Amino acid sequence: ITTLAQLTETTRGFRQAQIILTAHQSGIFKTLGNNRHTALEMAEIQDFNLRGATILLDALAAMELLVKEGDRYSNSELAKLHLLPDSKSYIGTSLDHTQDLMKIWSRLEESLQTGKSCRRADENLMSATPEKNAVFIGAMAEIGRANACIIAESLDFSGRKTLLDVGGGPGVYSEEILRRNSQM
Repeated sequence: ITTLAQLTETTRGFRQAQIILTAHQSGIFKTLGNNRHTALEMAEIQDFNLRGATILLDALAAMELLVKEGDRYSNSELAKLHLLPDSKSYIGTSLDHTQDLMKIWSRLEESLQTGKSCRRADENLMSATPEKNAVFIGAMAEIGRANACIIAESLDFSGRKTLLDVGGGPGVYSEEILRRNSQM
């Protein structure tokens, strides 16, 4: 950070993040799917307050995650690509993981006072519950997919017939390498 503008934008970044995470957690993108709805329709479908729904939908439109035409909202192409559960490029599990991390990071000041981790005993994101473990593993898979494509594309596996994955997380690297190298 080298300018006041960068400093200010960084300190305000939580607001946009929270808007996106709230929309994801509440199912806004999924509810819209490939449809167009008014704020009133969304409020009724989601059981939201109309004013609150309108503010959230307008904020998402300002961020260009939704398209607003007249009084109707629809998912932008970016939202369709990454925020709809049936998309190959879905990042919703990563957003779930980010929401879990935000809860922990919100207690950073407490950690300064105590000298202890911000994470509480019941917040081990890999083993607190089977559901949290699934979110963690799913998030690691979503994060790894882009890098897996780069690695698989840049390494020469011709002449190789086997691949051994020793603890490669959710297996996305091996999956991508094998997809591109049918001889393995």
